[in-house]
Amino acid sequence: MSKRIHCIWCNSTDLSDFFETDYSTPIASYIEDELNTPEQIPYNVQKCNQCLSYQIKYVADPAKVYKKNHAYSYGTTLTEMCILFSDMITSSDIHSILEVGAGNGYLADKILKAKPTLNYEIIDPQYIGNRENRTIINSFIENYDTTASLHDTIVLSHVFEHFYEPLTILNIFKSMKNLKHIFLNMPNLELYVQKNTFHVLNTEHTYFVENDFLEAFFRINGFKLEKKLFFKEHSVFFHFVKTDTQIDQVQLINKNSVELIQNFFNHVKDITNKLNQTTDGNPIYMWPCSMHTQFILNFGVNTNLITALLDNSSDKIGQYLYGFSKQCLSFEAIISLNKPSTIILNGGCFNVEIEKMLATRQCDNIKFIYV
Repeated sequence: MSKRIHCIWCNSTDLSDFFETDYSTPIASYIEDELNTPEQIPYNVQKCNQCLSYQIKYVADPAKVYKKNHAYSYGTTLTEMCILFSDMITSSDIHSILEVGAGNGYLADKILKAKPTLNYEIIDPQYIGNRENRTIINSFIENYDTTASLHDTIVLSHVFEHFYEPLTILNIFKSMKNLKHIFLNMPNLELYVQKNTFHVLNTEHTYFVENDFLEAFFRINGFKLEKKLFFKEHSVFFHFVKTDTQIDQVQLINKNSVELIQNFFNHVKDITNKLNQTTDGNPIYMWPCSMHTQFILNFGVNTNLITALLDNSSDKIGQYLYGFSKQCLSFEAIISLNKPSTIILNGGCFNVEIEKMLATRQCDNIKFIYV
């Protein structure tokens, strides 16, 4: 574990803690097949008083955070996201791709299906996907030899938010002599904090910045925006093009972050109080079995009230979420029983998948609470 002493965007040391005292959080959110004692680290959030970005104060060893790949099978939202992002990439004039953090390889499969002659390389320390027609490097990008790279395209799909030092990563890309394109798929962090998708400012997604701020950050570092698309309330697709022309310096500042983050954590506090008052005598379940739930549990939710976590992924059923002591059960199995119970839906922008499922089901004995 290490403690941040500077802003990862503007390098300012003018930082202030958001919480008066530290919380505690498990270092990871992957799934385990047996219950183990989790390693904990302190948790707090820092505000940069210069650019008004936010970042977690303590970061764990990435080898521990990403000890296991948890890019499990995709639901409808992530499947559609990959198809549309692939379309954006393959509609451009590209020849050789380096994808960083390819996870289960689903996006690479889509891109190579559309353009099978592409030279395709993946760098990922825990890649679990298809290996056909692509080169796999089991490592972190920080250890990648850019001097030997001939790729003209970088692909980052829900990866850039995991980097502890974004400027370092961008400098790695800038040193690639043939690089022309960066395709960046980012979680829409602005909507996450406004609409209660609890996958921001945690041990994986370690910062909060606004979309315009991110665009400006790339621009002042030599990558101009070619195209931007919004995907539902989930993601933002950026296509950046490397430029050798002088770029005007702009002030890096998040315009609305102070209000957004204050409101976000006020809501976390309200939700914690609400969940702790959910004691109707029936079993209480929480969906999904993922970082979304692990995050909210860090702030004082009485976990003794929760019978089990639920999920749709067969990869998780009967397993344990790192740091949580009860096995994950099948969401489908629980609602099929239709016994008196309470299910807390904590998926944020993923709740729509459950809403579509419930629209055709009779669950008269189940009380649903939307976080």
